[in-house]
Amino acid sequence: MTPQKIDAIVHSDDKRLKQKLFTKIMHNATDKLAAVMIFKDEDIKELLDAADKTNDDIKLLRNILLNETNTIERLRWKKR
Repeated sequence: MTPQKIDAIVHSDDKRLKQKLFTKIMHNATDKLAAVMIFKDEDIKELLDAADKTNDDIKLLRNILLNETNTIERLRWKKR
């Protein structure tokens, strides 16, 4: 996928293509936060709402970008 094609998808009105690109980013990107920042704020909210809410990466992005407080069990402090 070329940068021009990614830019065309991000600026299009096709929600299906945006969701497909978002899914590819979530599966392949090492820096997911930086990668999803190519989308507009309102698109990010829609994409996160449509994503798997049990996925820890999605929870983390929702906490950072949407100011939510989702608990991520693997990041919780352990009691001794």
